[in-house]
Formats: sequence, C-alpha cells, structure tokens
Amino acid sequence: MLVGLGTAGAGDDPAPFLSSPKEAKYLGLQDRLGVVAAGRAAAGLALDPDRTGLFLAVGHLPFDPPDIDRVLAASLDEDGDFSLPRFTSVGWTRARPLLAFRCLPNVVAYHIASALGIRGPCSVGYPGPGQLHAALEEAVDALAEGLVDHAVVGGIAAQRNWLVEHHHARLVPPVPADTLVEAAGVMVLARSADAPLARLVGMHATFEPSPSVAWEEPGGDGLRRGPAALPVALATRALPLRHEVRGPDGVRCATTWEVA
Repeated sequence: MLVGLGTAGAGDDPAPFLSSPKEAKYLGLQDRLGVVAAGRAAAGLALDPDRTGLFLAVGHLPFDPPDIDRVLAASLDEDGDFSLPRFTSVGWTRARPLLAFRCLPNVVAYHIASALGIRGPCSVGYPGPGQLHAALEEAVDALAEGLVDHAVVGGIAAQRNWLVEHHHARLVPPVPADTLVEAAGVMVLARSADAPLARLVGMHATFEPSPSVAWEEPGGDGLRRGPAALPVALATRALPLRHEVRGPDGVRCATTWEVA
C-alpha cells in the first residue's frame, strides 16, 4: 500500500525537515533533495523508528570543476601528465574536507534517516531507475516478511553538474545535458492502511543487453529523472498507472499501480 508520496526540486529548502539546523552545512544537493522529498512523503504518518526501513537509489556522483581542479593540479608530474603516486600522496589531500559528505550515496541515506528518525533496515543502490526498482522490490519483500511495518523508498538524482553531464555526453547514444533533471521522489509503503493513496499490483524487470541502449522514460517531455522517475510519475500522473522505464544500462522496469 502506498501511504505517502513526496517530491523535491533543486530550489527546495530542507531546513524544516532537519532534526538539527547544524546539519544543513553538511548537505550537498542530493542530500537536500532526498531530505525534502522524504519529509513531504512522511508528513502526517506515524512511523515507528525501529519498524521502518529505508530503501534508496541515488544517482551518479555530482562534481563540479572547482572541486576537482585543485586535486588534479597537485597530481600532475613535471610533464603535465597525471601521476598516480602524486595523487595518492598529495593530490587527494587538496579536496575540501567536507566534499565526501556532499557526494557519497550512503550519506543521503544518513540524512534521511536522521530527519525521519529511522532505525530500521537500510539499503542504498546506485545509480539509475533499475536500482530504484530493486529498492522497491526489497522494500516489498521486507513488508511481506514482516520485517518492517513501513518502507521509505526513494530515488534521488543531482544531475546538472559537470561530472554527470560529462558522463552522459559520452554514452552511445549521448544524453543531452538539457534533458537531465535534478529531482527526488520518495514513496512510503505500508503493510496495511485505512486510506492508502494507491496499491502496487505488479512489477517486473528485464535486462536487454545492447552495445547502445537508449534511455527511455515515459511522460512525453523528453526529460530524464533517473532513479526519481517512478515516484515523480506517481505524484504527477493519474491512476491507474503503468510506469515503464529503461535506463542506459539496459535494465527495463515496469510497475502497475491502481486506485486502492
């Protein structure tokens, strides 16, 4: 049963959802997106901290040139070539101390768990819609086995930065930067509910190996939301809904949702 649903965009303020205002300085964009979407999805719900699980898929690691340039500059040899010995001895130390906290996928899970007070099972996948589908399957299994009473399932994608845009430009076929969206969507599923928002009635995934796989998302707007695609679709489209997406890794996923 779907009992909570929340989405977030790049300009949303996470402050109202944080357990402590001091945490804000540690949040990167993907952390802010996840905290806002999760806070909105859980609003009004009574979640038992020990009986609530967190299942996430986080998109490609975000980096911008200012974060990388000084590391690279300190890692070059006398001929201007990259030197692994220099990188491992000096270059890596030029990164800002808090940089890792702003880009690692599992840090998003920490901030969401802290904001919602979750202490149940947790898993983090990376980096596409196929991994969000795997997170959903794991959440459904945990609910069916009675391991949790609620499952917070989310997809977070911070994609409008140099490193992520560069990666997608190298794919075959390439993904234009202006189709990449910074978005997050979080679903809260429950074992039972008096007035659920929707019911999940089917899901399956297949792998389609190909030397060049097109990234396909429904909606008709040509935008790519990656692991956030499914929860955003649930928040913006009418039920019943069949959502099918194929990521650039060739994993095709489909879920079917009906009015509860």
